[in-house]
Amino acid sequence: MSADEFDQPIDALDHHDLAREVRKLREEVEALRAEYESQQVEIEQLRGDLQRERRERKDAEETEEERTQQIARAKADVREDVQDLRTRWLTNNRREAAPTPNSNTA
Repeated sequence: MSADEFDQPIDALDHHDLAREVRKLREEVEALRAEYESQQVEIEQLRGDLQRERRERKDAEETEEERTQQIARAKADVREDVQDLRTRWLTNNRREAAPTPNSNTA
């Protein structure tokens, strides 16, 4: 069908030309529909990828935060242990350095 035929009134087009034009338009609609559905599938896949990436990032941040807290607790435990050892060491040294009541001082 040529461009001139579009300018003709519908009455001037014969039945075969109209049927051919309808078929052509239906094919175009189907092609557009298929393209639309393909794009929708791609959009859904991208959404899924984005959601998975966000979850992974959040999990990584939570894991990092958890590790940081574990390290902080471990440091606090070590400080406490060191303080306990110093206290014991000082207590033991004071006992050893202190004169005993039975010691002879000449």
